[in-house]
Amino acid sequence: MNEPQKVHVGERVQRLKGEQEPMIISVSAHKGGVGKTTTSVNLSVGLASLGKKALLIDFDPQGHSSIGLDHEIEYSVPNMADVLGDQNLPLREVLIPIHDHLDLAPANLRLAKVGETLYASLRKEEKLKKALRSVSGSYDFILIDCPPSLGILTANAILAADFIIIPCQVSPRSTDGLNDLLDIARLLKDVERGEFEHYLVLMTMVDLRNKATNEAIFSHIKERGYKTFDTAIHMSTAHVQSQIMRQTIFDYDPRGRGAEDYLSLAREVLKL
Repeated sequence: MNEPQKVHVGERVQRLKGEQEPMIISVSAHKGGVGKTTTSVNLSVGLASLGKKALLIDFDPQGHSSIGLDHEIEYSVPNMADVLGDQNLPLREVLIPIHDHLDLAPANLRLAKVGETLYASLRKEEKLKKALRSVSGSYDFILIDCPPSLGILTANAILAADFIIIPCQVSPRSTDGLNDLLDIARLLKDVERGEFEHYLVLMTMVDLRNKATNEAIFSHIKERGYKTFDTAIHMSTAHVQSQIMRQTIFDYDPRGRGAEDYLSLAREVLKL
């Protein structure tokens, strides 16, 4: 069957910083189960495979990005909770090298407790942004895997980011919460007039067997004015199996459709 028509992205967003600075990308979603962590992990690996130095920050207390890279950490191991918490640990001290072009800043459930304490902090949304300054000269891309909510951790990630990728499952209620996320971004970025523009929606779990449903949902998204990537991520059992094996899609099925999709996404991100 033919692939459903993609929404035309239009003009690409230019880098907000000088060429010597990394592009910081927040991978954010208003709900779970839409491929947020799958995208964070595999896009990071895809960018690294294209020769770009990448850092993946696991900013979800569930630690799924860490697990996806086969680095589930013990409760007491230094991680992003110690970077944002009272310890103020330098970010470099929690990094785990994955391979030559990819590092991981891991997380676990301690990050949830730290997130709760941030609500009482001054300039609480700026903690991550400040922490990233110490490593900004070491990477081409920094990706932040956010928790599936619009709380203080996600606010930190959005404020720190140059660009937001919003994974969105192809389903009848796929756009629920998108406006809320974009409204928060607009407020945090202090966009005085107009809409927040530095984002793209990534359509995930596209099932080519459901052509009519796909076309209706893509049409709805276009009518609502949401901007999307040209690349879409197709439904694949390999994604589920790779997660069970704690492998990236590039390790589990390097010649499959999933790896092809995420490599295409990585190439599209390079053009932002």
